[in-house]
Amino acid sequence: MLAAMWALASECHAGTNLIISGIDGSSQIISLSDKPKVTIEADKLSVTTPATTIEFDLQKVKDFKFIDSAGIDAPAASNGISIDGDIVTISPEGNDIRVDIINLNGIIFKSKSVESGHTDTMSISDLEKGVYIISTPQQAFKIIKR
Repeated sequence: MLAAMWALASECHAGTNLIISGIDGSSQIISLSDKPKVTIEADKLSVTTPATTIEFDLQKVKDFKFIDSAGIDAPAASNGISIDGDIVTISPEGNDIRVDIINLNGIIFKSKSVESGHTDTMSISDLEKGVYIISTPQQAFKIIKR
């Protein structure tokens, strides 16, 4: 399994990320441009980059996958919201913020409130391909999930 995972990672281009999801809903994103070394040993999944080593208890890993960060057409960071691949980062400054992800029929698929001065993320990896609106009380913009 490790050999297959490394072979896939080595064929990915610089815009690709490895996402490791935990059974508790947490996720960790590792850019393959960092040339990570992935090892599985003694019930641990370890990812080592030149800057750091991250270890995961295999019993707590739900899944891992490779995503292309070019899979979303979206604006650059705007008013505390930025998108990198399938991750929306929310970092409001000045006021608390509520972010909704809405389809073109007006159905809210995801919603999150974040306090000013804090940072949180929302994964959009589970959304189907299509056009969505990221909406806050101050702004709204379109993203295209490919």
